[in-house]
Amino acid sequence: MRDTAFRILVLSFLVLGLSAVVAASASAYGISQTYPTGSRPIDVEISKLDSGPTLDVVTANRDGRNISILLGDGAGTFTANTQVELPQPAGGGPRYSATGVAIGRFNKDKRPDLFVAGSDFGPSGDALLVFRGTAAGLNPTPKVFPVGTESVQDVVVADFDRDGRLDAALGDSKGSSVYTLFGKKGGFKKAKQTTFALPDPSPSVGSEPQFLEVGDFNRDKFPDVAAAVGRLRAFGVLYTKTKVKKPRRKKNGTRTKKRIVGKQKFKSKTYPSGGMPYGFASGDLNDDGRLDLASPDDYGSSNDTVSVIYGTGKKKSAGFTAPQQVDIGGDVAGGTAIGDYGGSPADDLVSYNASTLTVSYLISDPAEPDGFQGPVDVSVFSDVIAMRSADLNGDGLEDFVGAQFNDGNVAVSLSD
Repeated sequence: MRDTAFRILVLSFLVLGLSAVVAASASAYGISQTYPTGSRPIDVEISKLDSGPTLDVVTANRDGRNISILLGDGAGTFTANTQVELPQPAGGGPRYSATGVAIGRFNKDKRPDLFVAGSDFGPSGDALLVFRGTAAGLNPTPKVFPVGTESVQDVVVADFDRDGRLDAALGDSKGSSVYTLFGKKGGFKKAKQTTFALPDPSPSVGSEPQFLEVGDFNRDKFPDVAAAVGRLRAFGVLYTKTKVKKPRRKKNGTRTKKRIVGKQKFKSKTYPSGGMPYGFASGDLNDDGRLDLASPDDYGSSNDTVSVIYGTGKKKSAGFTAPQQVDIGGDVAGGTAIGDYGGSPADDLVSYNASTLTVSYLISDPAEPDGFQGPVDVSVFSDVIAMRSADLNGDGLEDFVGAQFNDGNVAVSLSD
């Protein structure tokens, strides 16, 4: 049974009582439905937000300066959105803009919390905002942790140093860097900045790290951070470089605690892309046990390919292939996701196609020259800027949710 208290408190935040489903179309690979959110959703996340077994959806609404919560029913449909407003910066002015969202456990109460990238677009500076889950529901007053820039976009959370506390990373959409905040008791340490080296002279076009992914890309059992770095025309990876002293058994039979030795830090490395990456995804596309990266090429242009770099590193080492470009048969211009859409051992690829207002499914197939069947298109009626995948209806196949930036919706496509 779902947490009734959470539902009541979420509904108390409701600002707009909007109709849930406004459009639908069938396809061989899914049904696309759209649900209204706040103004200009720029990021989307899927997770359990209460004690129930079903998955829910959260969007970060940049121009609405809020987040939207859509509760799932386990069959792939969702309630009308509930909005939670972001606060003003301490220095005054407009409320923070929500430019990214992640879900994790900030403390040890076993209730999910929301992590939001809050951009000030002004002199007050940006922040990581943490909305804590409580027994009564989501606390609408967040804890605020300064980041010190004017352009954060996207946020991911993981225990990067494996010390038992959740850490966070935020992309810098104007500078070639990622900000990381390591967890401590009751909060986070001061944000640290890790910069990807730009070529000299630096290109005058292109975006900086705006979309982030978490994964163990060098298989050393520590989570790493990957970023789409447009100006470099590259994928960037921050490899965790924290040393941990393992527990050992004392003479009296007790064991010492695992502890960090030395400073917590990351080492940055870049890998060429086939174009200027924008939307971003990671997964195992060839079923070899290594994580791969994929991103549309040249956002905003007429390019019709997605670049894929395949992981090649051995255990505790990193490596990727040169970019391989996959044709989706139209103009790529936004989100990309990786998941099991076709039931094959390897993950599959889906990407937004601007020329047809569809998402294009590409099912992994090693017999094909580019490694994929398809594309098979599903109508989404508008742009999709960010995507996430999960099994929303319990059929064993992953479905996707996409943030539609211009129309203020999320599109949901269920894999058949």
